[in-house]
Amino acid sequence: MSNLLEVHQIHSFYGKAQALHGLSIEVKKGEVVSLIGRNGVGKSTTLKSIMGLVNVEKGDIFFEGHRLNDTAPCEILSKYKISYVPEERRILSTLTVKENLLLGELSISKTDRKNRSWNLDRVYELFPILKEYQNKKGTHLSGGEQQMLAIGRGLMGDPKILLLDEPCEGLAPIIVQELTKAIEHLYHDGITIILVEQSLRLSKVLSHRQYILNKGETVYLGKGSELFDNEELVQQYLSV
Repeated sequence: MSNLLEVHQIHSFYGKAQALHGLSIEVKKGEVVSLIGRNGVGKSTTLKSIMGLVNVEKGDIFFEGHRLNDTAPCEILSKYKISYVPEERRILSTLTVKENLLLGELSISKTDRKNRSWNLDRVYELFPILKEYQNKKGTHLSGGEQQMLAIGRGLMGDPKILLLDEPCEGLAPIIVQELTKAIEHLYHDGITIILVEQSLRLSKVLSHRQYILNKGETVYLGKGSELFDNEELVQQYLSV
């Protein structure tokens, strides 16, 4: 199977501060790939680099064979159908739940909206609580509900690939279970996912493959339980 996304030896910067040092990952269509590692090793920066939100000075990013370097984030979203759900969610406080969701479809042309896979009804089917609260202000929801809203907004862009940054961080176990089921539903539905997640258990449950990041580089690639059976590796790169 050919790669949907290829990130090859990228060096990313925030101003003059270098965050990624030759990082490489590959993602095939229809799989869930996790980026794991301690805080500050470049996981979120990798997602932002793919979206064109940070400066990639060296290396290449290809999606379906198209080079994304120097492509505007709005074009990455609208033309290439890559949706990014940031860790901080960025729910707009002045808009209702429904209005926040409808923001997600602004990247789709009116013609394409007729043939898209994801719309309000499908998002409400995935997250019924959002339909119940559709007229509430988005920031009046609980943390878990806001995370559902952020994911739903990302889906409204009808993505081919979804970048999820710490979707379950700080949430109650029952909400984590709901989100886990939703993410499983998405990849069974054919959406490719890159998942940044601190929970090793969740990464093992959801991911086909896992990359360990350390100091802005990928230091390990594993499948299934390979990583979690390697106590030395876990201790070296993942233990606090």
